[in-house]
Amino acid sequence: MTNKPYQVGSQTTTETRVHTVDFGDSDTTSDLADGKLNNGELFTGTPTVDVYSKTPSSASDPTLGSKAFNTEVLFANGRAIVIGEAIQFTVTGGTSGATYVMKLSGGTDSSPSQTLESYPEIVIQDPPT
Repeated sequence: MTNKPYQVGSQTTTETRVHTVDFGDSDTTSDLADGKLNNGELFTGTPTVDVYSKTPSSASDPTLGSKAFNTEVLFANGRAIVIGEAIQFTVTGGTSGATYVMKLSGGTDSSPSQTLESYPEIVIQDPPT
């Protein structure tokens, strides 16, 4: 299993982030709340991870599992991502060559609580030969 942390936002945004997954592999993917959480605020509970849209529309959905907030420090782009600031999930299957827009959301421990959303892309590619 490959761990692929990315330093990207976790709030609704038009910013495009692309994660690649080799067809037939089960990869762990992370989407981080870089700069979107208030000072001292963390994700809490269980995140929601769903396929929001796909191209082509006939593509088979990948299996999404192990949906959780990070329980250990991650390192991305030269900095440490503290526990509770990233959504992690595994991606298995799907259709080779398809692009999926994911909808990730999670609640925070602030008062009042806020829900942050992110829409990263995942491309299923043929593994290198």
